[in-house]
Amino acid sequence: MLGLLLAAVFAVASPSPFALEIDLSAGAAFSATLIFPGPVGSSGDFRGHVALNGSPSELRVTGVRISRAGRPVAIRMAIRYADIPVDWVARFRPFGFDCRLTGTLGGAPVSWVGRFTWNDVPVSGEEAVLSRFLSLEDIELTSLAPSRSRGLARLRVTNPFAFPLQLARSDYRLEADGREVGRGSTRGVLVRAGTTVLDFPIEVNHGQLLGAAGSALLTGGAVDARLVGSLTVKLSGDEVRVPLDLAGQIDAGGLAGR
Repeated sequence: MLGLLLAAVFAVASPSPFALEIDLSAGAAFSATLIFPGPVGSSGDFRGHVALNGSPSELRVTGVRISRAGRPVAIRMAIRYADIPVDWVARFRPFGFDCRLTGTLGGAPVSWVGRFTWNDVPVSGEEAVLSRFLSLEDIELTSLAPSRSRGLARLRVTNPFAFPLQLARSDYRLEADGREVGRGSTRGVLVRAGTTVLDFPIEVNHGQLLGAAGSALLTGGAVDARLVGSLTVKLSGDEVRVPLDLAGQIDAGGLAGR
């Protein structure tokens, strides 16, 4: 999903004079590679601007020519997440995108317009970027009783953009020893730029929890667990679903003996 959102920097509804590949594996930036099937005129690097979906907001970019002699021409540019204009996200389309690049290639003026469907754009490094921007801090049991058991999962979330993102909803389940031991959800959470820790409440099934990890919990120990579900990010009039599957431990803390 995040690959979808970040590839939205460029892509959608064919045809295009170039192919596009996205690599999300870097840190504060991702790379976009333009691959041309034929000659593109002057040799050298690209310098200019890119705009998405007809947005008046342009981003200044530099593209390095990386292709070897006898191979298709390829130009790679690095895009910082924090530089992406908020208007590009407001123009998000669920079925495809178009982009416009204008500038110079080796000093000669060029102007390209690319249109792609999502299937046209290979995205690599998506798992790496998800683990970099989303991690599980801990899972704490806040109450443990047959009548009512509750927990709290704390997620460290990094929003790499310079503007807030709206987390429309999240739905998740807590698993231990291969079985579901609790569920939870949130609605309408604003994720500001930068890194923050969000609380995700969990209604725990007391019997299932004891069956999965009883002795460890009763002595105040920790139990291996997973938080599985999805986060839904609201983008203008559309939504993008982010899968959630994070490993951690359930900590009984000071509940033992109560």
